[in-house]
Order: sequence, then C-alpha cells, then structure tokens
Amino acid sequence: MFNWDGEAKDFLDYLHKERNYSPNTVLAYQRDLLALRAFLEKQGLPIEVTVTEARLFLHHMQSENYSRRSIARKVSACTAFWKFRQRFYKVDANPWEYIST
Repeated sequence: MFNWDGEAKDFLDYLHKERNYSPNTVLAYQRDLLALRAFLEKQGLPIEVTVTEARLFLHHMQSENYSRRSIARKVSACTAFWKFRQRFYKVDANPWEYIST
C-alpha cells in the first residue's frame, strides 16, 4: 500500500543526504510532488498513479499554461520519485517513464 507522506519524506531525505542535492532543489521537488498530490485529490483520482493519471496531470499543467520548463521539472521530479519507489519500495511500474514533455 502506498504511503505517500512516508515515501515522499524518505525520497526527499534521500535527495538531500545521499544525493547531496541543495536545499532549494529538494524544496522544488517537494513542491512538485505536492502539486501532483493536490491535483489528484482535487480530481478525486487515486493516489497510486498510472499512466492515465500522469497524462491527466500533464494535460492539466498545459491547460493552466505552465511553461515547458516548469512542466519538464515537475515530470522529472515525479519520474525520480517513482524510480526511488521502484528501487526502495519494490514498486513494479513507473508511469512517468511513458510521459514525454
């Protein structure tokens, strides 16, 4: 079962402590993940993202006129989070690897 808060905290700690990302980068990743979560909750979508939800989030950002750069960073943060989940939480699939910005 997906524990968003716990796994996101572990991911952000990993970025800071293991990957030595700057505090600003870690905060940006945190904001990006929170934006995804808020979108899912507002839309009543499941928190365990599939390719469908990932594409809906991408479409949402495009319809809200996010810059290409912002969209790419958010997708990158989500991709990295799911890769982390695959490695440390043995999640089978990363829906973000199918998303092209």
